[in-house]
Parts: sequence; structure tokens; C-alpha cells
Amino acid sequence: MKLKKVMSFLVVLVMLFGITINTRVVNADPLGDYTYSVNFDGTVIITKYNGSGGDVEIPLQINGKCVTAIGDWAFANCSGLTSITISNSVTSIGDSTFAFCSGLKSITIPNGVKTIAYCAFEGCSGLKSITIPNSVTTIVNDAFAGCNGLTSITIPNSVATISDKAFYYCSSLKSVYFCGNSPSKFGTYVFDECDPNFKIYYKKNAKGFTSPTWNGYNTAIYGDSRFIVNITDSNTWEPISDAAVKVGDQTAYTDDDGNAEFLGINPGTTDINITKDGYDENSYEKYNIPANNGCYFTFLDQTEQ
Repeated sequence: MKLKKVMSFLVVLVMLFGITINTRVVNADPLGDYTYSVNFDGTVIITKYNGSGGDVEIPLQINGKCVTAIGDWAFANCSGLTSITISNSVTSIGDSTFAFCSGLKSITIPNGVKTIAYCAFEGCSGLKSITIPNSVTTIVNDAFAGCNGLTSITIPNSVATISDKAFYYCSSLKSVYFCGNSPSKFGTYVFDECDPNFKIYYKKNAKGFTSPTWNGYNTAIYGDSRFIVNITDSNTWEPISDAAVKVGDQTAYTDDDGNAEFLGINPGTTDINITKDGYDENSYEKYNIPANNGCYFTFLDQTEQ
């Protein structure tokens, strides 16, 4: 009897004051590769991935309802996942969402996500490339811990907090490029156990950083130049993705459009190395890097089978 009175009281509040209770619907409906729940506001949170992996695209909608979140552990331990494209509708990625996806090589976080959650990409040992958008303000504890494939990463100027061990034991990580001022909150052991030659790069007028070290890490100043290497198949004219491009001490991997981006590279250098299985590593043309922002186009020849 008391329960009925309480429920009636809540209904009256909702009717009188327009109070909305955005609690998630408990029963999750499976649809193809995804198990999901529908919030009372009509949006969808993906709670589990049931597919086999490969290149996965998170849909904009499921059954006509907008996908806005990926829940805790939704893709965790999916070793067959190689790349993931997340729709721009997603604004929330949960704890350990992609943890221990050892085959995951690249991911682009959509612009709209504000927090990279606890252990979100922990143990993604094959992850080589990740794009952090300007919407992100917080990188939580252990977010990228154990991502041993990362060699370089760019932190946008929107990031104000990097918590403890966010990039701990990224053993191949050599360089981190900060696009703005130093984070107002910087935890402990953030970049510990990275590559022995690890270094933080920051812009000349950035505030909060110090040289030659900052928070115990070696630092250096880099310029404003933005340099892109675009690689295309010389026979098909199709872009070549996931090719390793090394310029100086930076290594980046080409995206689906064949582009690899570099910051602060000294103009004039020709120290460029490109490697991709099935292609002749010596077939690309070498040009001097422009002094200003620019793009370097080159082609790779397939090796003879």
C-alpha cells in the first residue's frame, strides 16, 4: 500500500513540475552485434558487443534511436577488434570499454566526448594511433595504461586534467605533444615506464611547462608547423592505411585516407621512412619538408609476388 502511494506521488510530481527521471531501462534488447539499453529520454547505450571483431563502426542509431553512449566493459577483451569508428552522436565512453582489445590498432574518439574514462583503453597493446578531439577535458586514471604500440600522441589544448597512470607502461611511447598550456591537474606516474627516450614537447608560448624537465619528464619546445604525409598506391591510386611513417624521432600511422600527421618537424629534412607489408619500402619519392604547414604526397609500389 505504501509503495503505491509513493509511486502515485512521483507521478504527480512529474505531471506538475515536469520532472524527468533519466534512468536506464533495465531490460537490454539484443540487435545483431550489439546488446543495448534504451534510456527514458529515448537514447541508446550500447552495453555489450557480440560480434567477431574486425573493422567495426558504431551506428548513429539503433532502431531509430540515437546512440549516445558505450557502456562499461562493452568491448572489453575483444581481441579480434582491429579498428573502430564511433559515430559523432556518442558523447560518453564508459570504464574499461575497450580494455584488453589486443588487436585494436586505431580509433578516433568523436568530438563531443569530454572524458576518457577509467581504464577505457587499458591493455590495448596493438593500438598504434588514437585521435583525441578538442572536446576532451579529462583523461582519467589508467585510461591508456599498457598501450605498448603507441609511439607518439597529441594532447589537445582542451585537456585540463590527466590523472594517475593515464599512460603508464606505454613502453614504446617516445613523444607527447601538448597543443596548449600544461594541464591544471596532473597526476602521478602519468608517463612512467614509457620508452627510455620519452620526451614531452610543448609550444614556445605555452604556460605551466618548464625546461629541461617538467614533473620529472624531459621536455623540449616544438614549433607550430603541421606536416602531413599522404601515401597512395601507385597502381590503384587508392590511399594506403596503417602504413608506418617515421620522420625524425616521430612515428605515425596513416589513417583511412592515407594521411599521417606530424607536428614541429624541422623544415628541409628528408629523413622519412615508410613501411607497409606488401609494399616496396624504397619506392616513395623524397622531397624536402616545407617550412610552413604543408602536405607531402608520395606513392608506394607493391612488391612483386
